[in-house]
Amino acid sequence: MARHLIRTARQFYVAEPFDVDLRETVCALDSTTIDLCLVLLHWAPFRSKTAIRLHTLIDLRRNIPSLIHISDGKLRLDPAAAILSKQLEPAQAA
Repeated sequence: MARHLIRTARQFYVAEPFDVDLRETVCALDSTTIDLCLVLLHWAPFRSKTAIRLHTLIDLRRNIPSLIHISDGKLRLDPAAAILSKQLEPAQAA
């Protein structure tokens, strides 16, 4: 469902002007840690507590998420970037 919504939203912004003339898609990667209840969610360890990490690849031209990956709280930004780059569609990766 989320992928469908992202694809639909991207179509609305195809013709939007961008302040910088770029031939390729430019993305930013955000990694947000979300604390959880240790008693209920012991499968998501993070230091001395429980957390998940939400990694979001944002298309800067359209200002919407391109991909989202949810992991346990220990996954660092570099491995998350590798995971997300493998999931990019050919048109986005070029």
